[in-house]
Amino acid sequence: MGDQGRAPRIGVADLSVKLAAAGKKIECVAENISRGGLFARTEEELPVGTQLRIDVVRPGWKDALSLGGSVVRRADWQAIQGRGPPGVGIQFSALDEKVQARLQQALVELRTASRRRAQTASPSEDGEPSVDAAAADGLAAPPRGVAEALDYFKRRCDELNAEVARRDQEVARLKTELQAARARLRAVDLGPGGPKRS
Repeated sequence: MGDQGRAPRIGVADLSVKLAAAGKKIECVAENISRGGLFARTEEELPVGTQLRIDVVRPGWKDALSLGGSVVRRADWQAIQGRGPPGVGIQFSALDEKVQARLQQALVELRTASRRRAQTASPSEDGEPSVDAAAADGLAAPPRGVAEALDYFKRRCDELNAEVARRDQEVARLKTELQAARARLRAVDLGPGGPKRS
């Protein structure tokens, strides 16, 4: 589906995604979806090019929407600098007519739900449209995980600080060992009888 980049994306709030790749099963949530693919929030390592079996699930659906696809981009925390959650952009593989029809029906349903959310959301204090309104207009959903991002960065900073402290201790230990070794070497070189070389 080469036009994935031009397909309008629908911001979603209640779409679960189950990914299967090389015997690995990953449960995550969709950030947005279009007829060409979706963005799934996950911290799992899925390299670009990974072939996937995708099951999309939503409350009220009788069956999962099952599709094939592949990872076309990754959004890591470092790369997006806190502007949104980590995850993968997935492009759907060629779909048969039955799956295409089911996907189209799902997109209509999701777009309607997104517009309903936008209508019930209160406008912001500055009179600008709410973020849900932007999603309803087919734009990519804005990051909803600000608290998650802050928690992640706090945990990551704590981990890095602990690692720095551990390495500082290791450096201090090595410096002590080096000083002791130099002192022993000086003692051997300056001891009675002068330098002792073999």
